[in-house]
Amino acid sequence: MSLRSLKIATRSTLCFLLLCLIILTLGLVSLNQAHELNDAEEVVELKSLPSISKLGTLEVAFNNFRTSNARLRNPLEPQKRKDDALNTIIKAQAVVKEETKALRELMSSDVERAALDNLSNAVDRYLAIQKKMLDYIQSGEIEKSLAFSASDLKPAADQVDIEIDALRKLNNDNAAAAGARARSVYSQTIMIVCIVAAVSLLVAILSAWFFTRSILIPINYSLDIAHRIARNELDGAIDVEGKDEPAQLVAALAQMQENLKTIVGHIAHSSNQLAAAGEEVQAVTEDAARGLQQQNQEIDLAATAVTQMSAAVDEVSTNATQASAASTLSNQSAQEGQARVEQTILAINDMLIQVQNSTAEVRQLASLATDISKLLTVISHIA
Repeated sequence: MSLRSLKIATRSTLCFLLLCLIILTLGLVSLNQAHELNDAEEVVELKSLPSISKLGTLEVAFNNFRTSNARLRNPLEPQKRKDDALNTIIKAQAVVKEETKALRELMSSDVERAALDNLSNAVDRYLAIQKKMLDYIQSGEIEKSLAFSASDLKPAADQVDIEIDALRKLNNDNAAAAGARARSVYSQTIMIVCIVAAVSLLVAILSAWFFTRSILIPINYSLDIAHRIARNELDGAIDVEGKDEPAQLVAALAQMQENLKTIVGHIAHSSNQLAAAGEEVQAVTEDAARGLQQQNQEIDLAATAVTQMSAAVDEVSTNATQASAASTLSNQSAQEGQARVEQTILAINDMLIQVQNSTAEVRQLASLATDISKLLTVISHIA
C-alpha cells in the first residue's frame, strides 16, 4: 500500500506509532535484560553470599568446638574456663543446627542440596562423636578422650571442613557463574541496545525520508502546475496520484486548468463574435457617413435653391413696383384728357409690352416656385 493512498494525519499517526513501537520494543528488551541482571544479582545477593556467610559461621562454630574441646581436655585449665568452654560448645551446637537449617533454604540446585546433605551428615557425625568425647571428659577419662579425639573427633572435624569447603566452592562457583551471566547479559544488553538503537535510527530516518518525500513531491508538482498555469500554458497533462491532501490539491489545479481553458475558449469565441460585430458596425457607420454626406449635399442644394428663390422673389417685387408706378402714370395720363389719347395709347402699348414682360417674369416665378416645391420635398425626405 502506497503512502499516498493515506491522509497526512493517518500517515503521521502511523509513523509516530512505528517510532513508539520501536521505543516500546527497546524498553521491553531493556527490561528483560535488566530482569536477567537482577536474577543474577539475586543469586549472588540472596543465595551465594548468605550461603558463604553461613558457611563462615559454621567454620567459626567448629573453631570454637576445637578450642573448647582442647580446654575441656586440658587438665590444667581452671574449672571456670572449662565451664565457659562447655557453654561455648552448647551455643556453637545450637548455631550449627540453626545455620545448617538456614542453609537448606538457600540451596537452589540438586548438587547444592546433595552437598548440604553431606555436610549435615558430617556435622551430625561430628556432634555425636563430640558428645561421646564430652562424656569421657565428664567421667574423668581424659586420656581416653584424648585418644578418642585424635582417632575419631579430628577426622570428623576434618570431614566437616571438607564438606564446608565443597559447599563453599559450589557457592563460589554459583557466584562466579552469576557474575559471568551478569557480564554476558550486560554485553548482550549493550549489543541489543546498540542494534535496536541503530535499527530505530534507520527506521526513523527512512520514515522521515518517505514521509517528507510523500509530501514534498506532490507539493513541488503542484507548484510546477501553478507556475505553468501562471504562464498561460493550459494544454499540459496533469496526473493525479494518491488520495491524500496533496493529491486533492493537484486534482483541484487540474480542474482549475480545465475551467480556465474553457473560459479562455469562451473569451476567444466572444472576441471573434465581437470582431465580426465591430466590422458590421464599421460598415453601418460608413453607410451612415455616406448618407450624412449625401444629406449634406442635398442640404447644400436646398440652400442654393432657397437663395435663388429669394433672388427671384426680390426681382418679382421690383417688377411689381415698376408695374404699379406705370399704372399710376397711366391713370394720370388718362385724366389729362383726350388730348393725350395718342400718348396714352402709346403708353398702353408700352404697358402691354411691360405686361408681356411681366408675364414672362411670372412664368419664371412659377418655375422658381416649382423648384422651391421640389426643394421642400427633398427637405421633408431629409427630415
